[in-house]
Amino acid sequence: RVLVRYPQQLRTIFETNLLNLPTIAWKRLIPQLFSRLNHPRSFMRDYVTNLLIDIAKDFPQLILYSVIVGITDDSKMRRIKSRDDNIWQRKFASTHESEDDIDEDDE
Repeated sequence: RVLVRYPQQLRTIFETNLLNLPTIAWKRLIPQLFSRLNHPRSFMRDYVTNLLIDIAKDFPQLILYSVIVGITDDSKMRRIKSRDDNIWQRKFASTHESEDDIDEDDE
């Protein structure tokens, strides 16, 4: 989090020390690394991209798992939204049918 808030100030430390960590040390942070791919600072985006590539070279299953989970979550969200839209449409249609029945009774 500190690196995200003060990337320019910590850039040298980051580049010299963290590059020497074994890629497995990043295992628990892979989801956060993916979220930093859209960081406003280009050097951070580049570093995170290269780090994810290095992790993928050493442990492809770790990267694939995160990607598959991300895809699954998005498709799950689309299914939920689609289901909710269908429920709303059915509810909306049945409400209007009830109103039409009331209007016919009034005539």
